[in-house]
Amino acid sequence: MSTSDEPPTSTACIPFSIDTATILENRNLDALIASLDAANFTSHTKFESMPGVIKTFLGSLDENKFLIANPGEDWQATDVVLGKRLPNRRLLYLGVGQDIALLAYYKGGIGKSERILIFRFTERCVIDFWCGGVLTNLKTKEQIVEYLKGNKNKHWGLNTNVIYI
Repeated sequence: MSTSDEPPTSTACIPFSIDTATILENRNLDALIASLDAANFTSHTKFESMPGVIKTFLGSLDENKFLIANPGEDWQATDVVLGKRLPNRRLLYLGVGQDIALLAYYKGGIGKSERILIFRFTERCVIDFWCGGVLTNLKTKEQIVEYLKGNKNKHWGLNTNVIYI
């Protein structure tokens, strides 16, 4: 029998709140890089393979939904929109492990850039998150991890003064 006085179950999920300073100062990046190094990833070429909990999290960050084209699909690489509306992101790399995922994609608009997002998650919750930007083409877990290791302590190396997905 269940009553309202019972404690929440261990499967309860507290919505993840982004700590901007933690991301901009890379406070959680070393631990996430270590987890990336240790993780066995399955690489995917379709964003649809992203765990649902992460898709939901990303959708909550972007008022227009988090739209992303898969490799080879049309996407909006510039700020000039002609004709139909296309996603302004294009997938470069998606790796999913048991409790960690790595996403890299191009972001269009005023200039094309590459975004890297790292998620630690459970079946029901995102429990840690980091994002940053690069001006190069990183398309594998190994390339991304090495770049993060080499640039994490550079001033404005991975982030500016805003979080931008």
